[in-house]
Amino acid sequence: MARRYDPGPQEFSTGDAEDGRGSDVTDLDASPETLGAVRAAAFTTEAAAIEEVGRIWGDSGIVDPTDQYVVFFDSLEADEDRAERAELLTLLGFLGIERVEAPAGAPSGEVWVRTDPRLDREFARWS
Repeated sequence: MARRYDPGPQEFSTGDAEDGRGSDVTDLDASPETLGAVRAAAFTTEAAAIEEVGRIWGDSGIVDPTDQYVVFFDSLEADEDRAERAELLTLLGFLGIERVEAPAGAPSGEVWVRTDPRLDREFARWS
């Protein structure tokens, strides 16, 4: 008896609003900044926005040595992770968290904000 290859059912997902990732094929032509803003718009509650900010911080963030600031995109330049940076900035605005000036000499892509108790609780989950 000959053996045949049967890969079984294949799944393919283009994402959906629930995970914050759009599935519209026309999004492929959008700028990274537009894509980031669209992803951020999918988070409509404070809890969901804080969780997503925590995920972003978990991927690329630190707390500065003084424990006064949170730094996203540690050591990255502005041309790196543009979509995720735009998503973060939109979410921070939604949460009412203001960006502060990065110290002199910091890489251009870093995003600095003052510590916030809401974020501190979420970051504890990601660290």
